[in-house]
Amino acid sequence: MNCINHGKLKLFLFVLFLAGLIVYPVFGQEGSEKKEESEGEKSVKLSFDITPSTRLTQQEILFLNMENLEKYRLDSYSSISVSISRYLARKTSLQLNYGTHPLPGYKNTDLFLLSSLVIKI
Repeated sequence: MNCINHGKLKLFLFVLFLAGLIVYPVFGQEGSEKKEESEGEKSVKLSFDITPSTRLTQQEILFLNMENLEKYRLDSYSSISVSISRYLARKTSLQLNYGTHPLPGYKNTDLFLLSSLVIKI
């Protein structure tokens, strides 16, 4: 049984596409970052400093198949980073990768929980 409502997912992807067009001009100088995108790729990255030593980051990347819009991939990356000292930080991340047409034998969704020690230069 497939738990994903494709109508709601398509609406979410459309909103995500618009967010890449709307959010960046509004928050572009302070809170977001936009990289050069190829055709069929849309991304938005938002970063918020919760406290001077804590940063929350959310990044969404949508890869569209321009020949068949029913085939797409969505990568979502959320992380929180807390400074331990001037040069070290502890980072915990959750990464969700979803693809509508995975290779045979693989699932549509991959979920990763990552923990890392960051050296700030």
